[in-house]
Amino acid sequence: GHHVEWDSKIFNYLKYEVLRFLLSNVKWWLEEYQFDGFRFDGITSMLYQSHGIGKGYTGGYHEYFGPDADIDSHIYLMLANDLIHRVVPSAVTVGEDVSGMPTLCLPVEWGGFGFDYRLAMAIPDLFIKYLKESTDDQWGMAHLVHTLTNRRYMEKVIAYCESHDQAIVGDKTLAFWLMDAEMYTGMSVVTSPFHSMCIDRGLALHKMMRLLVLGLGGEGYLNFMGNEFGHPEWIDFPRPENGWSHHHCRRRWDLAEDENLRYKFFQSFEELMQACENRFKFVNAHHQYVSKKDEMDKVIVFERGDLVFAFNFHPCNSYEGYQIGTHCDEPMRCVLDTDEGRFGGHMRLEYGHGNPFPPLHGLDRRPHSVKLYMPSRTAQVLCRESLLRGGVHVYVEESFLGQYDLDTTEGLKLSLLIHRDGVEEMLDFDFGEDGAVHLNENFDATFDIVTADNCILPCKASKDTKFRIYFPGEYTVAHLGYLRNGRPEDALPPPEEIPPEEPKPEPTPAPTPAPKPAPEPVRQPAPQPAPQPAPQPAPQPAPEPVSQHHATPQNPSPKPMTAAERLGGYKKTQAPPAAAPAPKPAPAPAPAPAPAPAPAPAPAPVYVEPEPQEEEKPKSSEEAGVDVRDMTRCYSGLHFMDLEALDQALAETHEQVSDLQQLAAFQESLDACGGDLTKLAESYKTFGLQRDGSEWTYCEWMPFASAVSLVGDFNGWDVNATPLTEEKGLKSL
Repeated sequence: GHHVEWDSKIFNYLKYEVLRFLLSNVKWWLEEYQFDGFRFDGITSMLYQSHGIGKGYTGGYHEYFGPDADIDSHIYLMLANDLIHRVVPSAVTVGEDVSGMPTLCLPVEWGGFGFDYRLAMAIPDLFIKYLKESTDDQWGMAHLVHTLTNRRYMEKVIAYCESHDQAIVGDKTLAFWLMDAEMYTGMSVVTSPFHSMCIDRGLALHKMMRLLVLGLGGEGYLNFMGNEFGHPEWIDFPRPENGWSHHHCRRRWDLAEDENLRYKFFQSFEELMQACENRFKFVNAHHQYVSKKDEMDKVIVFERGDLVFAFNFHPCNSYEGYQIGTHCDEPMRCVLDTDEGRFGGHMRLEYGHGNPFPPLHGLDRRPHSVKLYMPSRTAQVLCRESLLRGGVHVYVEESFLGQYDLDTTEGLKLSLLIHRDGVEEMLDFDFGEDGAVHLNENFDATFDIVTADNCILPCKASKDTKFRIYFPGEYTVAHLGYLRNGRPEDALPPPEEIPPEEPKPEPTPAPTPAPKPAPEPVRQPAPQPAPQPAPQPAPQPAPEPVSQHHATPQNPSPKPMTAAERLGGYKKTQAPPAAAPAPKPAPAPAPAPAPAPAPAPAPAPVYVEPEPQEEEKPKSSEEAGVDVRDMTRCYSGLHFMDLEALDQALAETHEQVSDLQQLAAFQESLDACGGDLTKLAESYKTFGLQRDGSEWTYCEWMPFASAVSLVGDFNGWDVNATPLTEEKGLKSL
């Protein structure tokens, strides 16, 4: 096909050769170039037959799982994500989708597409829209919060303030929208020692927007290149239209390193903001609650993890003694604010860093509250005072010492440079017997690790090779000098490095009145003559599929129910390789009193291939006892929704599309297919690609059919093999 908007060709994802070409490319980049993951660009064009052109998505599930769904590309995306995570389990995949496709970031085993994250593309668009079309006092706090928190349950999101869409030629970066041409004349601290109003506004809002997105935007945070220090210019790659110029094909990293330019304020704030997340781990915290979004005061207050974030976006009004609700019943202190002097601010919030705010009565549906001073265009982050006690503890990981052929920290010292009241002080501390340095300092510090002969072990992750501590707590110098929060033992080894638990040998059981259930014959070794064989237990009913023999710890959890099983369809269960006619063991000699010789144990039905028999005719939903809502959940990919929420979603969809509209659309689709029901069925069906263990099953359900499931073997799919699906039940359509 041809994409009319992009002027590019479209893959036919149904063809075996296309899938082999694309999937082999994915694996090649992972293995040959050691890629850490992939960002799938513009997948909205792949998800739908219409490529999403001219369509607006409101969230109704009929928009995602109707006849416009491109099933073949869905399968490719699921296979690609499964392949990536099989080859590199730690790889990250990100999907760029503007439609909000459900299940995009759910595992393939759950019926999802398998992406780890989706990009929150609406956030940078909203900021640019505000800067283009609105004054500062017209910003909607509720609209801003809704855009930042509008994400699907259990689907992780990467949030960002700026992307390539805002930085390419023809548009402006976020910093340029804020400060415009003054970025060329007003960013020098030498020629312009005092901020202009434009520069002051740009510095303040740029820091506030980044902190707001990091705190409320999602489970991940993305910095587009140069956004962290307010890069002023766009990107323009060499092309015929610009005379193959390289002038704007660059990023000016030197701007952030120049001490005479104000770009260093952006960079310093970014560094401390990331250090705050490294210490308190609020981005991945489950607790998130927005307690205030005041349109008049232009104030946003929310909780994330152990921290409370307070923003005052008002361009003029500052608030003294402003009371905000919190979830903490103890004093709170400010650990980060955008108005600090080292970030180009006016230092109006210094009081909160050294003085705790006492807890007050409940407010804004929160059990407690505190009173703050909130200057205009500032943001501050509050933390429980108890989390700031205990000083600083620095450990060193063996991987860092191994880079310098060292085994222990014996003979090493920590050379600490303390910044206190504008004065720098150098102190040396020896590592203790526990391999750590324990400090009772609660302020910013920079340190080096020095050997006995005064050789510095540099931090390769920092441009000046020094380590920095901003908050009290436990830190570990990890591989390449990355300063990680926590102790060395807190970092668990990768899953493949954890040795499997060795099964304990089964002792010979003494004869008891209550015999144990028979073990599975497929798991049992062939009988061997032994001087003292174990007595055979009496025959018992075959164990349930979820029970496992204690000496075979593989697959300890029950298999998830597939879509075909939920719909009452036929699901062929494959036996393990050892499934064969089990030899009947000889009767074992038993101690007195001698029990009767035990017959061969019954085979476990969950593992043994049944005898070939004629396939049963699919039952209707009434005969099979299938709840139509369960069918709808499989159909729409909402198998994780509870029935109450599903009823509400179905009711909302029914309000948007009436029965007459559905009938008219069905008749129109049938006419377009020339009245051919088979052709219509092929174009109007949904799917679910499930995996049980190492086997793939492709299940489909047709609307208006009688609980029909179409099953095909994807593992042996070949260009010369049988078709992928076997269609049944078309008469009931």
